[in-house]
Amino acid sequence: MSHSARSSTNRRVKRAVFVVPSQSARMPSSIQSSLYEVFMSLLVFDV
Repeated sequence: MSHSARSSTNRRVKRAVFVVPSQSARMPSSIQSSLYEVFMSLLVFDV
């Protein structure tokens, strides 16, 4: 993975970390947990 692609992905992840908690308060926990699983799998595949 190129450095520029990695840094842009890291910026997306950081933004998501701030956005998700504010939105998750309105979400059912089932949706929350499935989004969390997707989010974690994206982090794993980014490595």
